[in-house]
Amino acid sequence: MKTLAALFIALLLSLVAAAMPAAAQQDAHHDDAKPAEHQQAPPKEAKPKAAKPDQHAQDQNRHAQDQQMKDQQKVQEKQAKDQEKQQQDAARHQQDQAKHQQEQQARQDQAHHEQAKQAQENQKRQQDEAKQAQKEQQKQQKDQDKARQQQARQYQGQQDQDRRSHDNHDHYQQASHRERIPDDKFRAHFGREHHFHVGHPVIVDSQPRFQYSGYWFEFAQPWPVDWSYDDDCYIDYVDDGYYLFDPVHPGIRIAVNVIF
Repeated sequence: MKTLAALFIALLLSLVAAAMPAAAQQDAHHDDAKPAEHQQAPPKEAKPKAAKPDQHAQDQNRHAQDQQMKDQQKVQEKQAKDQEKQQQDAARHQQDQAKHQQEQQARQDQAHHEQAKQAQENQKRQQDEAKQAQKEQQKQQKDQDKARQQQARQYQGQQDQDRRSHDNHDHYQQASHRERIPDDKFRAHFGREHHFHVGHPVIVDSQPRFQYSGYWFEFAQPWPVDWSYDDDCYIDYVDDGYYLFDPVHPGIRIAVNVIF
C-alpha cells in the first residue's frame, strides 16, 4: 500500500513538471503577440476615469490628520495646563493677598492694643504720680501742722513752765519763811555729806515731787536735761531756801519746796 502511494505521488510530480514549461511558453508567446494587437487596433477615445486615491497619499493624509489631531490635543492640553496654572496662580495670589491683609490687620490690631496698653499705663502712671504727689502734699501738710502744734505746745509749755517757776518761786519763798526742817534732823540727813538718788518723781496736782528722809519735796524749777535721776544728789539750805545739788554737775542747783 505504501508502495502504491509513493508511485502515485511520483507520477503526479512528473506530470506537473512536464506541464510547467508548456505554460511558460504560452505565456511568453501571448506577451509577444500583445504589441502587435495594440498596433493593429485603432485608438479608442479615452474615457475619464475617477482617479483612485494613492495609498501613499492616503497614508500621508492620515498621518497629517493624526499629527494635526495630536498637535491640537497638545495645544488643548497646553491651554488646559496654562489655564489651570493661571487659576492656581490666581488662587495663590488671592491667598497671598488674604494672608497679607490678615497680617496687616493683625499688625494694626497689635498696634492698637499696644497703644491702648501704653495709654492705660500712662494713665495709671499719672494717677500714681498724682496720688504720690497728693500723699507727699498731705504728709508735708501734716508735718507742718505737727511742727506748728509742737511749736505751740513748746511755747505753751514754756509759758506754763515760766509761770509755774514764778509761782513756785513765790511759793518757795513763802514756804521757806514759814517752816523749816528742824536743825537736828537736817544735820542728820541733809547737807553735802548725805547723798541719795531722787529716782523717778511722782506728779501731784501737775507738779513733780519726790520723797526723802520722811519729807516730800516739790520741784520749784525744771529738771536739768543733763541730770539723771540715778545721780548722787543732796539737799542743802542755801540763801534762805532749800536746793537740790548734783556733784556730777557743779554750778547748777534746783530750788525745791518742802511739803509739811
